[in-house]
Amino acid sequence: MKKKWTRWLPVLVVVPFIFGTIGYTQAGFSLKDAMYDSVSLYVIQQNADSTNIYTEISRWTAALVTTAAVLTLLKKASIFIYNRFMSLWPDSTVLYGDEERCKELSGRTKHCFYSEELISKAKNQVIMFEHDYDNLEFYQSHREQLKDRQIYLCLRDLDLSFLRTSGSANLHVFNPDQIMARALWKQTAIHDVLKAGMERNIGVVGFDSLGQQVLNYALLQNIFYKEQKYTYHVYGDSRFYQLNKPHFTTMNDDDVVFHQGELTEELAKTEDLDLIICVEKVEFDLLEALWIRYPKAQIYCQYSTDLKLAEIMKDDRIHFYGNADDVYTLENIITESLYAGGILLNYNYNHNGHEIIGTKNLLSNPSAWKQARAEWATLDEFTKGSNLASADYLEIVQSLKQDAHYKMMSEDERDWELAELEHVLWCRYHILSHWNYGIPADGKNKDAVLRIHKCIVPFDELSQEDKEKDLQVIQGL
Repeated sequence: MKKKWTRWLPVLVVVPFIFGTIGYTQAGFSLKDAMYDSVSLYVIQQNADSTNIYTEISRWTAALVTTAAVLTLLKKASIFIYNRFMSLWPDSTVLYGDEERCKELSGRTKHCFYSEELISKAKNQVIMFEHDYDNLEFYQSHREQLKDRQIYLCLRDLDLSFLRTSGSANLHVFNPDQIMARALWKQTAIHDVLKAGMERNIGVVGFDSLGQQVLNYALLQNIFYKEQKYTYHVYGDSRFYQLNKPHFTTMNDDDVVFHQGELTEELAKTEDLDLIICVEKVEFDLLEALWIRYPKAQIYCQYSTDLKLAEIMKDDRIHFYGNADDVYTLENIITESLYAGGILLNYNYNHNGHEIIGTKNLLSNPSAWKQARAEWATLDEFTKGSNLASADYLEIVQSLKQDAHYKMMSEDERDWELAELEHVLWCRYHILSHWNYGIPADGKNKDAVLRIHKCIVPFDELSQEDKEKDLQVIQGL
């Protein structure tokens, strides 16, 4: 709406001039005098009597245009002064992007403000337009001006594993859909649903960028038992997703079924679902159909869905996730609190081998935490993601050690089985990042250019040395 009004502004500005010229010429003025007197109206100065309806309209509209122009200039001046003042704070953060979301976030955060223009003095620069192209274009256009600032770039659709950010310690990339998906699968209530049986059927309704993240993080986090068989039913356009992963495998008995047809027809083919994740906005008729057809299923909908829908359902099987207020926070974007586990794990690998020190121990040592964050900043996005996936899963492993299934085992038997599951996670992360099994020509473990690794094989096919590496990770907790 704002852009439409902006397009009409030049026309509205000249309306008083046009009406004034017509009115004065009809009153007998020469064209030159009529034009001069019409221009004078903009400075609230009338050089001739208003003799007809045209000059009267021109007189009032000119005054309104002038007043509006003055107010606009005052508003721009106040915004300019405010933004420059805010940028002087040591922790200042400027937001570029969707105006409503940016203003909402800035309103909840101290020394944080929204700007339509570049404010290069602010320490933290958050670029969060709606589309990846706009974010990348803004970043590239101002890259040199912001080289000494901390830049936080929002990307949803671009696969972050393809980004070359190593060496760019001031560039940090975040994906709101990724944040949302990670938080979704960390919920204890969802774990309880999945652990209720070795065979589970999970539906993912909608397969946009968020849907892909939901599936990816399900595959990375929902690895609980060696005997499990979780089948993920994906409803939506997955053609490019499948094209980019021609050798996709889950490395265990889990399965992914892609349903490409019309939604109601595909749902009719699916007899049973225990858990349903609705990615796109859910209309009432779809929610009603899912609720009736799958009476045992727990159904999770985005907060963007009308919350009033939940109030008319008969039971508590309808849940909501992905509240934008919880996703778009400076804690998630800037302080890297969401990545603390990955930062810690990377620090452990660099300094402690397989001995896992606790997050609290690292955070209580400011110099060590500062060094850990500096080391994290030099990693490429693929390696960051690998550490993050491992850190998330090691949290799950800690809880699994208290699971009744594992309490029946000896400690040694339990650790070996968990080591096998950790290897499944490692393989899945590589496969989801477009790696495959292969033996490099130079005889090394991997070839990063060809994206092949000789260890992307079932656990039983690993060398004893590689098996024990996985075991050491579990025993180091």
